[in-house]
Amino acid sequence: YLESYKARRKDIINKNLSALESPTRSQLDRCKEYFEPLVGSSQYFRKKINGRLLLDITGAVSEKIIIDFSKEKDSVKLFENENFFYKLEFDSRLLKLILDRKLTWEQLLLSIRFKATRNPDIYNEALIVFLRFADANSYKAYELYETHKDFSDTFLLEHEGKKYEVQRYCPHAMGDLSKGRIIDGCIVCPNHGWTFSIKDGQCVSKNSSIKIKRVDTEEAVPSVSTQ
Repeated sequence: YLESYKARRKDIINKNLSALESPTRSQLDRCKEYFEPLVGSSQYFRKKINGRLLLDITGAVSEKIIIDFSKEKDSVKLFENENFFYKLEFDSRLLKLILDRKLTWEQLLLSIRFKATRNPDIYNEALIVFLRFADANSYKAYELYETHKDFSDTFLLEHEGKKYEVQRYCPHAMGDLSKGRIIDGCIVCPNHGWTFSIKDGQCVSKNSSIKIKRVDTEEAVPSVSTQ
């Protein structure tokens, strides 16, 4: 089906792509104007992302641009073989559309017209949120929401004859972990599948964790058994 759909849409897609205006010179200065105020506006996102994003721009004006989230100022520069944890590769025409405010990052990401790599292979939600919002006021609202979540509620988990006091709500989107499944020694959030080790609370695939501790006697919290 997908191959058939691709064949049917190929001419239309190529026509639309060929109609896009190509940049005629480096877009570094425009990237500085676009990104540096955003990066500088939020210490919260700089701390959460804490690394370098490489924009590997192809097409008429190919160039590699670093966005360094460890810096409050002068965070955008040409790539000089620095380490980076995330790379987005896409056409210079699409970058121009973003800088012209005619295309959003969310539209680009949903279009799948890019290649992405990450090292380490850990999902960094803060980076995706940063790109999707691309607005200093939205960053403040997001930070306010995230920092006022209440994670004090816990539940008692019984697993393989041991008891654990576990943070009840997932740090991602407040899913109730007491309703999650236990798979291979991990708690799996029922909402989006985030998976946390019972041993130490670390998320196995993302840069996150929950509070969990072994308890010897039953606490005055709701009990959830996996047996």
